Amino acid sequence: MSRVGSKIIEVPKDVIVNVNAGMVGIKGPKGTLDVPFHGDMSVTQDNGTILVERPSDSKTHRSLHGTTRQLIANGIQGVAEGYSKDLEIRGAGDLLGAEQSGFINDIGFETYQKILKEAVQKHKFKINFTEYDFASCDYYEKNGKMLPDNWKEKLGKHDAIFFGAVGMPDQVPDHISLWGSLLQFRREFDQYINLRPVKLFPGIDPPLANKKPGDIDMLIVRENTEGEYSSVGGRMYKNTDREIAIQETIMSAHGVDRVQKFAFELANNIFFTIEFVLLLILIILNLLNLPLGCLYSSLPLLGISCHDRHFFL
Repeated sequence: MSRVGSKIIEVPKDVIVNVNAGMVGIKGPKGTLDVPFHGDMSVTQDNGTILVERPSDSKTHRSLHGTTRQLIANGIQGVAEGYSKDLEIRGAGDLLGAEQSGFINDIGFETYQKILKEAVQKHKFKINFTEYDFASCDYYEKNGKMLPDNWKEKLGKHDAIFFGAVGMPDQVPDHISLWGSLLQFRREFDQYINLRPVKLFPGIDPPLANKKPGDIDMLIVRENTEGEYSSVGGRMYKNTDREIAIQETIMSAHGVDRVQKFAFELANNIFFTIEFVLLLILIILNLLNLPLGCLYSSLPLLGISCHDRHFFL
């Protein structure tokens, strides 16, 4: 941070800066800010510029040097221009490549329906859809609730629920849409596992450098009904200036145990599959009277590293 701290800060003409003991006052078109700084730092102002200096090259002073300089610079920018952040939102169709996949670049439930239907066509299997109008903003506006009284009976006849993302607070508050639909499904059907595959597919440019398909392939197992979904808590002094919210996180022994068991069995099944493949290769090598070295040359093709592994015959 010492290189950052050494940079001179240019003060715009429409910004007024006052440096006092331990405090930099900044006033500009967007408002006024006070930026405190550590007593060991020296802040001087001269001819429309500000310079921050440190008394030594110790690790603490180097860290304070860069931090102090950046906080003051941020404050000047804030009162002069304000802050903005440009974000690029990319939907599933965009990530897959709209021209190649035939998807339009939109974000939402319809996009994922198209992905699922294309997977059905490619891999030659069949899905029978039954669509319901509940658990939506439109249904809530018409009925004053997210679900009908017999929703569980209707959904319980099916093998799976294909449900889109929840959240449109400008129409329905999150605590109503979430607790009135998605979390109801999880609780009533005891969907206690949140399983999230993370896999890098061909044709996708990942944000991580030097990664290719096969490098990223994980299964993340997390809690889906307890923890942050415990729904234990409440409010006090509602609709007053001293209103407070209380939220409890509950992780029961039963809940933790079954999530751990699921994750262990899932990992064990994957490991067993790898061991089974290795056993088949060993059998084939033995039948063909080929040396064991052929096994090591075959492992990289299966995505298995030979380093720090030992095989016994």
